[in-house]
Amino acid sequence: MLLSLATVMAQWRQHVGMRVERTVQQVINCAINVNDFHVALLNVAQGRSGGMVSNERLGRWLRKNEGRVVGGLMLNCTGRLDGYPTWSLVPV
Repeated sequence: MLLSLATVMAQWRQHVGMRVERTVQQVINCAINVNDFHVALLNVAQGRSGGMVSNERLGRWLRKNEGRVVGGLMLNCTGRLDGYPTWSLVPV
C-alpha cells in the first residue's frame, strides 16, 4: 500500500506538478497518455471494465490517503471546482 502511494505521488509530481489543484477526472486525463502514471492509478483504482481508472475508486483512495506523508510529500484536498473536490501534491 505504501509503495502504491509513493508510486502515485512520484508520477503525480512528474506529470501534474506540485501544488497544482486538479479534480480526479483531470488527474485521470493527465495519466491517459503517460503509461507509468496510468498504471500507477490503475493499481489503486481500477474500474470494473479492466483498463479504465475509476473516478469513484480514485476519489475514495485519495480521501483514504489524504495527509499521509511519504518522502516529504502528501496529497491534500484543496477545495472544490464545479462541485468536485480538487487535489494537490504538497511538500511537508
